[in-house]
Amino acid sequence: LRANRLGIPADLKAAVVPRGQYAYRRKGKVQIIKLHDKKFLYLLSTMHNAEMVRTRKRDRQGRRVTRLHANNAYNHSMGGVDKNDAMVATHSAVRKSLKWYKKLAFHFIEEALENAYLVHSRHFPGKPDHYLFLKEAARSLLIAAEKDEVARAVVRPRARERLIGRHFPDKIAPTPKKEHPTRMCVVCNAGGQRKESHYFCQTCSTSPGLRVVPCFEVYHTKARY
Repeated sequence: LRANRLGIPADLKAAVVPRGQYAYRRKGKVQIIKLHDKKFLYLLSTMHNAEMVRTRKRDRQGRRVTRLHANNAYNHSMGGVDKNDAMVATHSAVRKSLKWYKKLAFHFIEEALENAYLVHSRHFPGKPDHYLFLKEAARSLLIAAEKDEVARAVVRPRARERLIGRHFPDKIAPTPKKEHPTRMCVVCNAGGQRKESHYFCQTCSTSPGLRVVPCFEVYHTKARY
C-alpha cells in the first residue's frame, strides 16, 4: 500500500518502528502491517499473520534470513509486472520534470535496458551485477553517440581534419599594412557573433581564425559547433 492510502490508522502511521521491526493493526479478518525494511512498507492481508518466517536465503554469516510472513508470500508469488517495476526502480534515472514526455522517454529507455539485462543474463553464465550492467550500457551508448557525431563530420574532409591529430595556435604575422592583423573567429561567426582574433590554427589547412579561449578547443573537439 501507499503510505497516504485512505483508511490506514493514524496511530499506525505515527508509530515509531525500528529497522527490521514491524507494527500492525487488525480489524476483523483484515490486517495491516507497517514494516521498516530499507524503507517503510505497508502490507494489507486477510490470510497472513504478523509473524516472521525463515527463508531459504542466508546472510553473509551463513544464518537463515527471516522475513515477515506476508512480505515473504508477496515476494514468492509476485508477477512479472511487479518484478519489472522493482528492477526498474532500483536504479531509476527518471527525475521530476514539467514536460511529461521526458519522463516517458526515460522510462522507455529503462524498460529497454531491463529487457537487455534479462536477455544477457539468460545467454551468459553467471548472473552479472545489475548496476554494473546499466553503467556499462550507458557508457557504450555515450561512446556510440560520440562516434556517430564524428561520423557525420567524415562526410566533409575539412571537418574530419580538425577533429583528429594535434593542433596548435599561432599568432597571425604582421603585414606591411597591419602591425596587429586579425581574422574572423569561425566559431563565433557560426554562432552569429562577429568577433576577431589575433590567433589562428597553424595545423589546419584552412588556417582558421580562432579565439584561444574557448573557441580553439570547441573547434577541434565538436563536430557541430
